[in-house]
Amino acid sequence: MARSWLRELRRRHVFRVAAAYAVVGWLLIQIATQVFPFFHIPDWSVRLLVLLVLAGFPVALVLAWAFDATPQGIVRTDPEGRPVLRRARRGAVAVGMIGAMIAIAAGAGYWWWHSPSGTTPATAHLASNSAAARSLAAPAAEMPISSASSDMLPPMTITGPVPIEPKSIAVLPFENLSADPNNKYFAEGMQDMILTRLADIGDLKVISRTSTAKYASRPGDLKAVARQLAVANILEGSVQKVGNQVLINVQLIDAQTDNHLWAQAYTRTLDNVFGVEGEVAQEVAQALHATLTRSEQSALAVKPTRNAAAYDAYLRGLASSLTAESSADQYRRTAGFYGQAVQHDPRFALAWARLADTDSRIFQLDYDRSPALASAVKHAAETALRLAPENGESWLARGMYLYRVAGDFPAAWKALSQARARLPNNGEVLAACADIQVRQGKWKDALENIDRASVIDPRNTHLLLLHAEIHTMRREYPDALVWVRHARAIAPEDPTLVAWQATIAQAQGQLDQAQALLSPLSTASDNPGVFETRVLQWLFLHHYHQAIDALKAALAQPHGALGSIVGDYDYLLGLAYRLNGDDAAARSAWLAAQGELAALHKASPDDASLAANLGLISAGLGESKRALALGEQAVKLQPANLDAALGPGWEEQLARIEAQVGKKDQAIARLGHLLRTPYFSPFCGASITPSLLREDPTWNPLRSDPRFQALLKESPDVKPVSGMAAHG
Repeated sequence: MARSWLRELRRRHVFRVAAAYAVVGWLLIQIATQVFPFFHIPDWSVRLLVLLVLAGFPVALVLAWAFDATPQGIVRTDPEGRPVLRRARRGAVAVGMIGAMIAIAAGAGYWWWHSPSGTTPATAHLASNSAAARSLAAPAAEMPISSASSDMLPPMTITGPVPIEPKSIAVLPFENLSADPNNKYFAEGMQDMILTRLADIGDLKVISRTSTAKYASRPGDLKAVARQLAVANILEGSVQKVGNQVLINVQLIDAQTDNHLWAQAYTRTLDNVFGVEGEVAQEVAQALHATLTRSEQSALAVKPTRNAAAYDAYLRGLASSLTAESSADQYRRTAGFYGQAVQHDPRFALAWARLADTDSRIFQLDYDRSPALASAVKHAAETALRLAPENGESWLARGMYLYRVAGDFPAAWKALSQARARLPNNGEVLAACADIQVRQGKWKDALENIDRASVIDPRNTHLLLLHAEIHTMRREYPDALVWVRHARAIAPEDPTLVAWQATIAQAQGQLDQAQALLSPLSTASDNPGVFETRVLQWLFLHHYHQAIDALKAALAQPHGALGSIVGDYDYLLGLAYRLNGDDAAARSAWLAAQGELAALHKASPDDASLAANLGLISAGLGESKRALALGEQAVKLQPANLDAALGPGWEEQLARIEAQVGKKDQAIARLGHLLRTPYFSPFCGASITPSLLREDPTWNPLRSDPRFQALLKESPDVKPVSGMAAHG
């Protein structure tokens, strides 16, 4: 029986068809694997072809049994295997059957690929985004702030979910395999160098370090990481430094399939490690079939320095910058490493650029507003640009100096445009552009640039907070809450985010909600924004003793660590004493602070914050003429027509001075204008609202005036920028 069955298979040419099909199918698969990548055809197309070839094999065997090739064409065979020539439509029937079987096989392949077990990155992202949108629309009390919600949270922009591009990549923190844990900085710095070089390639989408820094070097669930970052590929690595030897292992992984696309080990000595980051970036780009321009190829070949000590100090600076979030000491420590790098190699352009960027941040955050630091930032930025005029980092440093220190927004925009052309994946450039647009009152343009930055830096809560701040300035509180909750889903315990949510509640007169948010936070003053929000909450609730104790503790630390922020604390301490009924203590505190602030103001005469605080203290001491002059000086130093975000804030401070010295007409008229103006308040962050006028005790001198009472009933008329709150 078996022999007759085999003879029948041979007589019907089934074996011949099977062999021919196997050869042709194998050739098709080989050609596809070689040719598809060249034309940038997605990898899943090859897998689909393999499935179709396999599915078609039994179809070919059935057709070989049922049909035969004759001089008259392909015809059906009878049960004995003889050709049947009776039907004129026999060829059409055969072709129809073949087409139907292929269609069935293609449908099966499509179903397999798009089933839940084989969900593509894009569909998985869209599905998870709908759940995230529902959670973002939930009320504050119902919003789940947990690591679980963070794991499922996809990136989002005003326009919706972030699509996953095939040539997108995230560089995770490199693992330190050195026996000495103090060598961790080397691994962190090397990862940043490689990431920066990859980010210079315009044909790639590269996630910023801010968004990847908190992940493990080798996470257990790559798909979850890729979903959170909206990327198709992950680059993992490890660094082992032993004496003068360095071993760097790098591997590129397709996050959806867990396939290793490329891997390489690099062995170097410390005096020959320069430029390895360019080699890695070029290999990764080739593995992802990215096209490099000539200028990009040239840039990857450049070695930033050939001085081992300078390179080591630079890597230490890169690692230190990971923790330089809000502390003056951390920023100064980072700047110190970059300073050592340029001392070892005065021609190290990248180190000069990073030094300028870090010092400009110290200046912007009011940790040091001295002319000496301003001059140092200018020198570092100009040196970087002179040494490397085609380097994007040099133009970024120039732009940051002009924006943060010089306050020349048009010139800063031009420099940042040059940086943006050279740094296609740098979210810091886009964020700086957004900051400038906020200062120019271009709210919608600023939000669009923040969205662009969020695509390559999706886990950067600073960008999400900037979204919330802009909406708060415009009194668009539902939109502001959407973004601050989105940020808190990523970093639930971040005190800055919690404090800003409390600020939104304060602006709407929801002091109970603000208190519930602020109570668990530390009363330490290491984060100035959080600390001042807590102090204002105590003042709003008439808890003056708590405010006094916290302010005294803050002012007990060395004032050099506070910078010009010390003026805020000095004024608030005297105010808390006065509100508590202790005029003598208030006067004593303000007199002690007045001399110190006057010296700081003389050293930094262009600092509007110092002028405003000195004016408020002078008003508290009854020095009306001097107080008004200082308040008007602050407004002139940073007027609203040159700075739409901060300029009106100094007008608010002038109104406080006017209220204290009896200039009620001017103060009330100014407040009426400010209620219809979007801006960032230096006093509490949120632009003034009827609720804040009602709760803030500094407006007590105006309360009996009917015109002030009328302001408490006003509804600010500011048109919304987006419908984000409606979208949820």
